[in-house]
Amino acid sequence: MTRHAHVLESARGPILESLEPRLLLSAATESWTRAAARQYEPSDAYPTLISGDMGKWVVDDTVSSFPECGPTQNYAEISGGVLELHAAESDPQYGCADNIWVTLFQGFTGIPLNGAQAIPFDQQTEISFEVGGELDDPEELWFSSLGYSSVSISLETKSGIMLDYIFDRHEDRRENSAYEHHGIGQKREIFLDPLGGSYTRDLWADMSTIPAFVDGPPSASDLLIHSITFEVSDTGWGSLDNLYIGAPTLLDLVGELVGANIPAAVVSGDGTQISLPVSVTNMGNVPLDRNQAIDLSVVARPVGGGPDTLVGVIENQSVTGLKPGAAKKFTCKVALPAGLAAGQYRLAVLVDSGDDVDESDESNNEVLSDSLDVELGEIDLTGEIGDVTLARTFVAGGVARGSAKVTIRNDGNVPIPGDPAPTAIVVLTPVSGGQEIEIGSSTISGAALLPGGSVVVTVSLTVPAGISAGQYGLSARLDPADAASESEETNNTLLHADTWTVINPPGDLVLTSSTIPAQIHGEKRFYVNDVVRNYGGDLGASTKLRYYLSLDKTLDSSDHDLGSRTVPALAAMASSSGSTQLSTWNMINPFDFPIPYYILTVVDAYDSVYEGPSGEANNVKAYAVKFMPPDR
Repeated sequence: MTRHAHVLESARGPILESLEPRLLLSAATESWTRAAARQYEPSDAYPTLISGDMGKWVVDDTVSSFPECGPTQNYAEISGGVLELHAAESDPQYGCADNIWVTLFQGFTGIPLNGAQAIPFDQQTEISFEVGGELDDPEELWFSSLGYSSVSISLETKSGIMLDYIFDRHEDRRENSAYEHHGIGQKREIFLDPLGGSYTRDLWADMSTIPAFVDGPPSASDLLIHSITFEVSDTGWGSLDNLYIGAPTLLDLVGELVGANIPAAVVSGDGTQISLPVSVTNMGNVPLDRNQAIDLSVVARPVGGGPDTLVGVIENQSVTGLKPGAAKKFTCKVALPAGLAAGQYRLAVLVDSGDDVDESDESNNEVLSDSLDVELGEIDLTGEIGDVTLARTFVAGGVARGSAKVTIRNDGNVPIPGDPAPTAIVVLTPVSGGQEIEIGSSTISGAALLPGGSVVVTVSLTVPAGISAGQYGLSARLDPADAASESEETNNTLLHADTWTVINPPGDLVLTSSTIPAQIHGEKRFYVNDVVRNYGGDLGASTKLRYYLSLDKTLDSSDHDLGSRTVPALAAMASSSGSTQLSTWNMINPFDFPIPYYILTVVDAYDSVYEGPSGEANNVKAYAVKFMPPDR
């Protein structure tokens, strides 16, 4: 029987790939049409042989190949890149076999691959495909050619050796063994799952089960696939997708240091920048994906053993479309972190440290530098605080302000970090114990604090109004957030020798009302009603309200005491109302006319509480009265 080659052409360009001798059938978006056989050059852009939607087209059909049999309406259809054979009609005449097939590749008249008329293969070659199908119940027909009552993929070498992958064979199923119909030892059937599926096979191993292939070293013609056919040998259907013949797809990134200048010794954390030029080569057999990116990490690895210390990561470096054998150069610039222990290290660059590329070999992703000696880099902040302008005594409830100068030294051997930069804060701490209160802060400039350097910062101070009364110590604390990893943390608190006193706000007692009469008589006792209010801070003690009779508005020792009452301790804005008994007993006006006098009222007459200058100024009030003769 004769099988006719059907060659498929892309409407947009050639259809075979040049990088590897292989055949690929897969789903894609291009639209394909059937055309006469032509010679095509390989291309990376169109690696698919069958793709898109081709619709129905005629296939090779044994029924239609003989005038006495057929023709039939059997056809192939390509939709969404999947090839389907439809063997829906058979000829019942005896001797008319119902085989239909499509020749995907036929080197005798078909597509040249890399200038050859066949697809070469070797011990690394794989074949992979997705296949499915279902046959109708076959009739009892005469013994036909190979592939009877089955869906199959057939490969034939230039020397005539045939390898068949068989699916869905309804009858006459044989064990996997050499098949002699095609020639003694020339044929091999590999029976796979009758339901089909996705497969990847070792083509060399499958060929090696054919006696003609292993009788002595395979010839050059034995190693050339000259024809590939997909066949349905009964009524039913079969589908084929993602057919690939070639070397296994391998991705393997390998790094190499190119001209790295590694210093002999470095102090960790001193900012010394080390450049690591790394060449990354794709040692695989296929290009990397478009838009592929990788990370490169640098670690410090102790020569004598121990855990790696991460030094830096360079993220999202493009290796898009990197072809097999091609390389791309990157430069990793790193500085050893402060705190890295002293010792001998090698720097390791980890290529694709984020595992963005699925590689066949992950063990060759490291690149090691020459060794270098590392001295422990240490930061040690200390200093003094002085020139504090904050008043040594101030009143709680008000906002007190001032400033302080803080001298900061770096007694370490590496600079302090610049991001984040350490800070210095000034705090008040209760002498009797309790929560410290931050009253100012300033950033410490890394540029000004190289090893052995010092800087003076002026810190603005603001004491909050809510501070409690009491005795306080003042100090500066360096790097409270631990932005710098220091060798010594105990000398970061800088104490001032003085103490600061916070007092409560003073009270302000005022007599707001009193029922003092306009005239009084000698040798008389009488009562007045009065109200005392505290317009200042809370008072912790009771006071006396006293009344005096005076010739003028000024209180002095010549004035006569008329009486008093006790005013209880008053909170801020609280008041005390009372009745005070006054007495002019033993006081006589000898005249028959009134004498002008003043009654003086004095709050906090014995200075029992502190009211401050303004509070003391309003403690005395004068009321004009007429002193009358006794009222007989």
